[in-house]
Amino acid sequence: AMDDGKSSDPFVVVQFGALTKKTSVQKKTINPVWNEKMQFPITEDDRRNGVLVFQCFDKDVMGDDDEMGRLSVRVQDLPVWQSYRAWHAWEDGEHAGELEIEVFIVEDEPPQPPKVKAKHHPGGKSVLQQAEEKQRRAAKREQRAAEAELNRKEEGYKEAARSKINKGSELAVK
Repeated sequence: AMDDGKSSDPFVVVQFGALTKKTSVQKKTINPVWNEKMQFPITEDDRRNGVLVFQCFDKDVMGDDDEMGRLSVRVQDLPVWQSYRAWHAWEDGEHAGELEIEVFIVEDEPPQPPKVKAKHHPGGKSVLQQAEEKQRRAAKREQRAAEAELNRKEEGYKEAARSKINKGSELAVK
Protein backbone atom coordinates (compact mmCIF):
# COMPACT_ATOMS: atom_id res chain seq x y z
CA ALA A 1 0.00 0.00 0.00
CA MET A 2 0.99 3.57 -0.63
CA ASP A 3 1.02 4.43 3.06
CA ASP A 4 4.35 2.67 3.73
CA GLY A 5 5.99 5.36 1.56
CA LYS A 6 8.04 2.88 -0.46
CA SER A 7 5.68 1.51 -3.07
CA SER A 8 2.08 1.25 -4.09
CA ASP A 9 -0.19 -0.95 -6.17
CA PRO A 10 -1.44 1.65 -8.66
CA PHE A 11 -4.14 1.37 -11.29
CA VAL A 12 -5.88 4.02 -13.38
CA VAL A 13 -9.59 4.49 -13.92
CA VAL A 14 -10.41 6.28 -17.18
CA GLN A 15 -13.82 7.87 -17.46
CA PHE A 16 -15.37 9.28 -20.61
CA GLY A 17 -18.98 10.36 -20.30
CA ALA A 18 -20.95 7.51 -18.73
CA LEU A 19 -18.28 4.93 -19.60
CA THR A 20 -15.56 3.86 -17.18
CA LYS A 21 -12.60 1.57 -17.86
CA LYS A 22 -9.77 0.44 -15.60
CA THR A 23 -6.14 -0.56 -16.15
CA SER A 24 -4.52 -3.54 -14.53
CA VAL A 25 -3.00 -3.15 -11.06
CA GLN A 26 0.79 -2.75 -11.06
CA LYS A 27 2.11 -4.41 -7.90
CA LYS A 28 4.59 -2.76 -5.53
CA THR A 29 5.92 0.06 -7.70
CA ILE A 30 6.29 3.82 -7.67
CA ASN A 31 6.91 3.93 -11.45
CA PRO A 32 4.12 1.91 -13.05
CA VAL A 33 3.94 1.30 -16.79
CA TRP A 34 0.63 0.15 -18.25
CA ASN A 35 0.79 0.50 -22.05
CA GLU A 36 -2.86 -0.52 -22.17
CA LYS A 37 -5.27 0.38 -24.94
CA MET A 38 -8.82 1.54 -24.25
CA GLN A 39 -11.44 2.49 -26.80
CA PHE A 40 -14.41 4.76 -26.26
CA PRO A 41 -17.07 5.65 -28.83
CA ILE A 42 -17.18 9.38 -29.51
CA THR A 43 -20.07 11.51 -30.75
CA GLU A 44 -20.03 15.00 -32.27
CA ASP A 45 -21.20 16.34 -28.91
CA ASP A 46 -18.37 14.44 -27.15
CA ARG A 47 -15.91 15.96 -29.62
CA ARG A 48 -17.03 19.45 -28.59
CA ASN A 49 -17.80 18.96 -24.89
CA GLY A 50 -16.32 15.63 -23.79
CA VAL A 51 -13.72 15.27 -21.05
CA LEU A 52 -11.39 12.32 -20.45
CA VAL A 53 -10.83 11.88 -16.71
CA PHE A 54 -7.88 9.83 -15.46
CA GLN A 55 -7.86 8.84 -11.76
CA CYS A 56 -4.93 6.96 -10.28
CA PHE A 57 -5.61 4.78 -7.25
CA ASP A 58 -3.55 2.65 -4.92
CA LYS A 59 -5.20 -0.76 -4.59
CA ASP A 60 -5.86 -1.65 -0.98
CA VAL A 61 -6.54 -5.22 0.00
CA MET A 62 -8.57 -4.06 2.95
CA GLY A 63 -10.69 -0.94 2.85
CA ASP A 64 -11.22 1.57 0.07
CA ASP A 65 -8.61 2.18 -2.62
CA ASP A 66 -6.70 5.42 -2.01
CA GLU A 67 -6.85 8.09 -4.73
CA MET A 68 -3.33 9.17 -5.66
CA GLY A 69 -4.21 11.79 -8.23
CA ARG A 70 -6.55 12.89 -10.97
CA LEU A 71 -6.32 14.76 -14.25
CA SER A 72 -8.75 15.83 -16.96
CA VAL A 73 -8.26 16.43 -20.67
CA ARG A 74 -10.85 18.19 -22.83
CA VAL A 75 -11.46 16.24 -26.03
CA GLN A 76 -11.83 19.41 -28.10
CA ASP A 77 -8.17 20.21 -27.28
CA LEU A 78 -6.98 16.95 -28.86
CA PRO A 79 -6.09 16.47 -32.53
CA VAL A 80 -7.98 14.06 -34.79
CA TRP A 81 -6.14 11.29 -36.69
CA GLN A 82 -2.93 12.23 -34.92
CA SER A 83 -1.38 10.87 -31.77
CA TYR A 84 -1.43 13.16 -28.74
CA ARG A 85 1.13 12.09 -26.14
CA ALA A 86 2.05 14.16 -23.10
CA TRP A 87 2.82 14.08 -19.40
CA HIS A 88 0.20 15.63 -17.14
CA ALA A 89 0.66 16.45 -13.47
CA TRP A 90 -2.12 15.48 -11.10
CA GLU A 91 -4.69 18.25 -10.72
CA ASP A 92 -5.36 17.24 -7.14
CA GLY A 93 -4.48 14.48 -4.78
CA GLU A 94 -2.33 14.16 -1.73
CA HIS A 95 0.64 12.79 -3.62
CA ALA A 96 2.89 14.42 -6.18
CA GLY A 97 2.89 12.63 -9.47
CA GLU A 98 2.18 12.74 -13.13
CA LEU A 99 0.80 10.46 -15.78
CA GLU A 100 1.85 10.12 -19.40
CA ILE A 101 -1.15 9.62 -21.62
CA GLU A 102 -1.47 8.96 -25.32
CA VAL A 103 -4.78 9.61 -27.06
CA PHE A 104 -5.64 8.93 -30.69
CA ILE A 105 -9.05 10.14 -31.87
CA VAL A 106 -10.47 8.35 -34.89
CA GLU A 107 -13.40 9.73 -36.84
CA ASP A 108 -15.75 7.69 -39.06
CA GLU A 109 -13.87 8.43 -42.27
CA PRO A 110 -10.08 8.12 -42.35
CA PRO A 111 -8.29 11.17 -43.67
CA GLN A 112 -7.75 11.15 -47.41
CA PRO A 113 -4.45 12.25 -48.87
CA PRO A 114 -4.68 15.82 -50.07
CA LYS A 115 -6.00 16.00 -53.59
CA VAL A 116 -4.08 18.08 -56.06
CA LYS A 117 -6.65 20.20 -57.76
CA ALA A 118 -6.02 21.24 -61.32
CA LYS A 119 -6.51 24.90 -62.03
CA HIS A 120 -9.52 25.58 -64.18
CA HIS A 121 -10.22 28.39 -66.55
CA PRO A 122 -13.75 29.67 -67.13
CA GLY A 123 -14.38 26.89 -69.67
CA GLY A 124 -13.96 24.38 -66.87
CA LYS A 125 -10.95 22.53 -68.31
CA SER A 126 -7.93 21.58 -66.25
CA VAL A 127 -4.41 22.71 -67.04
CA LEU A 128 -3.64 19.19 -68.29
CA GLN A 129 -6.69 19.18 -70.56
CA GLN A 130 -5.73 22.61 -71.85
CA ALA A 131 -2.17 21.42 -72.60
CA GLU A 132 -3.45 18.31 -74.39
CA GLU A 133 -5.83 20.42 -76.48
CA LYS A 134 -3.01 22.83 -77.31
CA GLN A 135 -0.86 19.91 -78.50
CA ARG A 136 -3.74 18.57 -80.61
CA ARG A 137 -4.31 22.03 -82.14
CA ALA A 138 -0.59 22.39 -82.87
CA ALA A 139 -0.52 18.92 -84.49
CA LYS A 140 -3.58 19.82 -86.59
CA ARG A 141 -1.94 23.12 -87.67
CA GLU A 142 1.19 21.23 -88.69
CA GLN A 143 -0.91 18.70 -90.58
CA ARG A 144 -2.86 21.48 -92.36
CA ALA A 145 0.38 23.30 -93.18
CA ALA A 146 1.86 20.09 -94.62
CA GLU A 147 -1.33 19.47 -96.61
CA ALA A 148 -1.31 23.07 -97.83
CA GLU A 149 2.33 22.70 -98.88
CA LEU A 150 1.46 19.51 -100.75
CA ASN A 151 -1.50 21.28 -102.36
CA ARG A 152 0.76 24.19 -103.41
CA LYS A 153 3.27 21.78 -104.89
CA GLU A 154 0.49 19.86 -106.60
CA GLU A 155 -0.99 23.11 -107.93
CA GLY A 156 2.50 24.09 -109.07
CA TYR A 157 2.87 20.80 -110.94
CA LYS A 158 -0.59 21.20 -112.45
CA GLU A 159 0.21 24.79 -113.47
CA ALA A 160 3.48 23.66 -114.99
CA ALA A 161 1.68 20.87 -116.84
CA ARG A 162 -1.02 23.30 -118.09
CA SER A 163 1.65 25.69 -119.11
CA LYS A 164 3.38 22.99 -121.14
CA ILE A 165 0.10 21.92 -122.64
CA ASN A 166 -0.71 25.52 -123.52
CA LYS A 167 2.75 26.01 -125.02
CA GLY A 168 2.29 22.79 -126.88
CA SER A 169 -1.07 24.00 -128.04
CA GLU A 170 0.41 27.29 -129.06
CA LEU A 171 3.07 25.49 -130.98
CA ALA A 172 0.52 23.38 -132.65
CA VAL A 173 -1.48 26.45 -133.55
CA LYS A 174 1.44 28.18 -135.20
